[in-house]
Amino acid sequence: MKTTINLHFPPPNPGRPLPSILAAPSPSLPHP
Repeated sequence: MKTTINLHFPPPNPGRPLPSILAAPSPSLPHP
């Protein structure tokens, strides 16, 4: 089960910020 989660959501690497797409909505999507 842990392996499956890693494939979709890899653990945050030390010294490496999380991708913006996960932290904030995609800029491509129109905002209401």
